[in-house]
Amino acid sequence: MCTGLLHRFSTGAITLGVMGACFSAIPRATAQPVAPVFEAPAVFMNGLIDGADPFGIAAGDIDNDGDLDVAVAYHNVDAVQILYNTGDWTPPQDGFVFDVNNPYFVDVCGNGFDQDRLTEVAFAHIGLNGSTPDAYLDLVVLSTECGYLAVGINDGTGHFAAPEYFFPSLYPMQSLVVADFDLNGRTDVAIVGAFFDTQDRPAVEVFWQELSGATFTPQMYVFSSETGHGWDGDVEYFNELALPGGGDMLALILPDIALTNDTNARVHIMINQGDRDFQLRSFQAVPSFGISVAPLDAGAKRDLAITHLDTAPLSETRWLQGSGTGNFTLKEPPYDSGHPRPYGIDAGKLNGGDTRLDLAVANQGDGLTTHGNVSVFVNTGNAADLFVGYDFDVGVPSPKPCQVLLADLDNDGHLDIITSNTSAPDAGPYDSISVLINALP
Repeated sequence: MCTGLLHRFSTGAITLGVMGACFSAIPRATAQPVAPVFEAPAVFMNGLIDGADPFGIAAGDIDNDGDLDVAVAYHNVDAVQILYNTGDWTPPQDGFVFDVNNPYFVDVCGNGFDQDRLTEVAFAHIGLNGSTPDAYLDLVVLSTECGYLAVGINDGTGHFAAPEYFFPSLYPMQSLVVADFDLNGRTDVAIVGAFFDTQDRPAVEVFWQELSGATFTPQMYVFSSETGHGWDGDVEYFNELALPGGGDMLALILPDIALTNDTNARVHIMINQGDRDFQLRSFQAVPSFGISVAPLDAGAKRDLAITHLDTAPLSETRWLQGSGTGNFTLKEPPYDSGHPRPYGIDAGKLNGGDTRLDLAVANQGDGLTTHGNVSVFVNTGNAADLFVGYDFDVGVPSPKPCQVLLADLDNDGHLDIITSNTSAPDAGPYDSISVLINALP
């Protein structure tokens, strides 16, 4: 049922809103699939650092109360904040509360404001210094400016101890994923960036966590054939169902890695061979930033969805069909994101009436005449024309949504949409986190 506020956001201690019944999508094409419907966007400003540019976001139950909490990494200040989920998303309840002990990771570079430029945050069961990972999620943070990987261990109350720092060889870097890539029971961290040499090649550095849990062992994987195309994009891991040449059955469940490259028209794949070895592949695509890996076409094989980060008319979401053997083919047609500069992307089930996976895309807009929003691309099940798009407001004036994340915040079994929003130039203090609660019954 759609109830509550049409638009609702907090500025300081004031809550503003316009009463309405249901927050509906703005369709951009005729379609057979059921349209997605969300509650009015809940926007969180009070407690965020103004002008800080919230960027990376992650969801996880860090206090083990059964509700997913959210971490926010700021790009323009040296901080991460935690939004604790209250479990109550019935308007006018806010759903999130801020911890007065936040933020974490303040001014690691020692150079004052606007230095570390945190770009990515993740939750994972880590355990360091010989400790065994416990039932509480720890915090993993990436800084592109200072060039560090930070790990904060959960103290068992949903708060984090002083971080430990690790320094990758890559620079610059912007994205990370966490997974047990070698299946040793310990979480590893993969970071993507440019291999800083005269050839400027894209590379991934994996921080392997040893079985003892004492430390990480870094190892570099360089795409040698991509000289002059140093990386600027996103990364995600996935489990490919079949690997070239067959091989050990265990290899079929080893997480692989997919990454975009905004400096050339290719996507890169790292097929996990086991024994900390990857087979590196590249496929024709478009210059892109965001990437999501999911079985989008019929069957269980993995496909890729990417965002073409550019101005209109080149603001597109594209998908690459997977073969099931680690090969990918760019498919037509492209899908217009409605607003310019699509950025973050995530895949999951967002509408009713079928079981196909859909896409959510954060569109930044041009910051001048066209402001940002979120596009939901509903899966039609027809590979010849796989998606139909709907646009959603994120509830604040002049937003620039950067990242989008799908998570079930209200525990109703349906995925909700979370975006990190920076302000358009001269638009006012609208740095915020928006939540669109899925209105499926």
